[in-house]
Amino acid sequence: MIAGYARNGKSRQALNLFSEMRRSRVELDQGYGQEALAIFQLMQSLGAEGARPDEITFIEVLSACSHTGLVDEGRQFFIDMIQNWGIKSRMEHYGCMVDLLSPAGLLDEAHDRIETMPMKPDVAIAEFTKMLSLLLMWLQN
Repeated sequence: MIAGYARNGKSRQALNLFSEMRRSRVELDQGYGQEALAIFQLMQSLGAEGARPDEITFIEVLSACSHTGLVDEGRQFFIDMIQNWGIKSRMEHYGCMVDLLSPAGLLDEAHDRIETMPMKPDVAIAEFTKMLSLLLMWLQN
């Protein structure tokens, strides 16, 4: 609903509704990446007065960055999630980062992200890592 207000230029209503939220999670509409990120940044600016983002919120934020090609912003949100909000990264966060980096041609960085994950990759990421490794070898030749 907040994203709907924001999409329709009713930022005051979006802010009011956001301020009244009692849930700790804000689910962002991935179909409107810029608007979703604007709402998230509003949430961050409210600090303790606003809803605290959780690991699901950051999956949505990273997905919004991926859908809109905001690579630098996605990188920073990933760092902020861990350093500023104290949220432990999950497999899904790394998947979002790979989804963000790969289309931007940052295959080495995507590969490095997977290789340095603090958890064992699931089957999908393990298979993707194999494909990515082969692609990187092919590109180097």
